[in-house]
Amino acid sequence: MLEDGSTEFHVVGPDLRNIGERRWFLGASTEWPGVEPADVELGNVDVLTTEYPKVAVEIRSFPVPTKR
Repeated sequence: MLEDGSTEFHVVGPDLRNIGERRWFLGASTEWPGVEPADVELGNVDVLTTEYPKVAVEIRSFPVPTKR
């Protein structure tokens, strides 16, 4: 979210959703330093889409975390 309330969308690397008919993807994610659960605050989708209606579709497209 930019200071004026607008947003920007950037694809970093290949747009995997638009790569041919491939039916699989091998990917990985790392973070440094390690992320501890106490350091993470998950957003509430309903609150975020109300607060940022211009990007509600994008917010709702994010995977929903599951609790273990």
